[in-house]
Amino acid sequence: MKSFPLQNNVKYLIAATTSLFLLSGCQPPVVPVKNIRYSISYSVDGQEFQISKTYKCYYEDVGWISERGADWHIRGIDQPIRISGTLPDGEKYVAQPVNSMLTGASPEYQCPSTETPIASEIFVTDKEHPENLNGFDDTRIKSKDHVIKINKSMLSLDSYSMGTYKLPKDYKPQANSLGKLYYTISARFISGAEIDQDGLRNYINSRKSIWLENGQAISFTRWGTEDVEAARSFLSTKPYLYYSAGGIEITGDHTEQAWVFNRSSSTNSITWIVSSTKNKDETMIPDKNLPKDLIKFENNEIEIPTAKYGGFHFYNPRNDTLEVFYLTKTQVPLP
Repeated sequence: MKSFPLQNNVKYLIAATTSLFLLSGCQPPVVPVKNIRYSISYSVDGQEFQISKTYKCYYEDVGWISERGADWHIRGIDQPIRISGTLPDGEKYVAQPVNSMLTGASPEYQCPSTETPIASEIFVTDKEHPENLNGFDDTRIKSKDHVIKINKSMLSLDSYSMGTYKLPKDYKPQANSLGKLYYTISARFISGAEIDQDGLRNYINSRKSIWLENGQAISFTRWGTEDVEAARSFLSTKPYLYYSAGGIEITGDHTEQAWVFNRSSSTNSITWIVSSTKNKDETMIPDKNLPKDLIKFENNEIEIPTAKYGGFHFYNPRNDTLEVFYLTKTQVPLP
């Protein structure tokens, strides 16, 4: 495929491909392509590395002939923005943009014309439990095996080229391109001032939430429908409370028995556990059959499901806080 010199705009390229389309007859029309380079510089235990990979953005109408018209986009999942490899000691890793950075992002962000900083994360197989992963990002840099720091992560326009139009139904994802499903549990602690600011005080005072007693243990196995509703009673008015929209919040330290939380963040890596639901439709699983994990926080033990629900909240009257625990999932294809 012929490459074009890097240009500040693509009017010439679009005009050229329009001419080719008119001459193409019944052949698939030709479309402009941006070759975008995803690059990361990082260190592993003090040793510096730099890796990069290109992916393609196409200028085309994804609805063929729609009112919106053509736009730059990535075709489905056949061009994953990720780089995989092996660390010096043999552990497999995958580097990719933080999920929330590209989910719902504008075409200008995914397919930039200028160099654009982007937040990234690196997943590394756990030595002791290779079925699980340790996640590293800008602030979580330490696991029991490594110190991994991401120094710089960028998207940049590498070159222009041309391709042929495809309907979305014709996109062919790579085998196992999505990878296994993993989950982690994080927390957010909402202070009394924030409770008042968000207008949640009346809900709490009406006892519609679950109030935590000192030393209390809560087992999801014994929850009924009312318990689930009480731990998610703001779902209709404040749904964002149950989804960690800003990314992972305060991470828990995972042990064989439980997730252990403190009130402040740490620089420890994020533990990602392989999901037992294996991409099944979790909404069809009865609550009593959901997999569950135990959370230990201060003097309380709380059992929550690791599927189906995004998060649960509990009110702690001793320090006037809402304690919200999030379930976050991601898919990572290891090499």
